[in-house]
Amino acid sequence: ANNYGRWRSLFLIVLGKYNLKPHVLSDDSYPDRSAWLTMDCCVLTWIYDTVSNDLQQSLMIREPDARAAWLYLEDEFLGQCESRALLLEAEFYTFKQGALSITDYCRRLETMAASLAEFGDPIGNRQLVLTLFRGLNDKFRHMASNMKMQRPFPTFDGASTLLLLEEIELNDITTDDT
Repeated sequence: ANNYGRWRSLFLIVLGKYNLKPHVLSDDSYPDRSAWLTMDCCVLTWIYDTVSNDLQQSLMIREPDARAAWLYLEDEFLGQCESRALLLEAEFYTFKQGALSITDYCRRLETMAASLAEFGDPIGNRQLVLTLFRGLNDKFRHMASNMKMQRPFPTFDGASTLLLLEEIELNDITTDDT
């Protein structure tokens, strides 16, 4: 998934809590010290437990220590950063609402935009709003046309709130008709 940056940040917080960051951030190693080996195994277990099964398998084949596992994951995600960013950018700009609710559609767009920012390709508010409008299904097209003319141009939060209100109203109308 495109959440390496978030995973890394949270993982480092946990390691910091137990003063174990050097096991992944430093090349210093003390394999002759049993306490260090115990803690390294603990960190390695946490890494295994927090990655996907495919990554876990790739790591276990290599039989790494915590630092080697960390570097492998870093290379796996950041080493392919450019190609991942290109794929995600293409998905972002062509993403359509389809049958998704406004809430789910907006959340997915925000997640992709946040991932692109992690890859060093931030999406500005205007571009996010225009992509939101472009991917809306037909029952919200009139809303997109009206909001494009607003001055000042709507924020993503403002546009998604208006669309959510419209969705609620449309759902109430269809419920009243039955």
